[in-house]
Amino acid sequence: MEENQEYRKAIHESAHAVMHLLGGFNKIKHMTLLADDESKASIEYYQMTAGDINNLNKNKSPDEINTALIDRFLAGSIAEAILDNQVSFSLSMGKGNTDLNNIMQVVTDNYPNTCDTWVFIAKREPCVRKDLERCWGIIELLASSLVEEKRMEWKDIQQILLTSIIKLPEEDKEWIKKKVLPDLLKST
Repeated sequence: MEENQEYRKAIHESAHAVMHLLGGFNKIKHMTLLADDESKASIEYYQMTAGDINNLNKNKSPDEINTALIDRFLAGSIAEAILDNQVSFSLSMGKGNTDLNNIMQVVTDNYPNTCDTWVFIAKREPCVRKDLERCWGIIELLASSLVEEKRMEWKDIQQILLTSIIKLPEEDKEWIKKKVLPDLLKST
């Protein structure tokens, strides 16, 4: 994989990881740039237990959970646009588990009377972009580490996240600490 393309994929996956945690979901099993298909990088999430789901449901409404899922799927493509200093971003339709297919599945499963997935995407894009920009230093550090290591387990991801939070501007540091730090600390 070309070095620039590898970093781009690492930015994409790192943005998914950060948005996953900001959404209140549990820890990540691992991130990798190594895949059977050279064009794919991936994140494997831990399966949520019934207890995890109950805890999430106590803290979030179904709409908040669905929004967090949509945000997570949007994050990779929006991060690539940020990397390129672009205002617009693109999502590709394809076979299998693409970000757009995943967003369409969330919308279809949870909002059956809605026929336009793009309405959800247009509504969420500015919020996701703002959150990613606030966390950009974390995303870059995570991506650089992923390029270097090719595969990172949760303990490595967790260490980078904890270390990089202290480098954020004070306002962003306080914001992210409230959103993810308790979960990062308790899942050591």
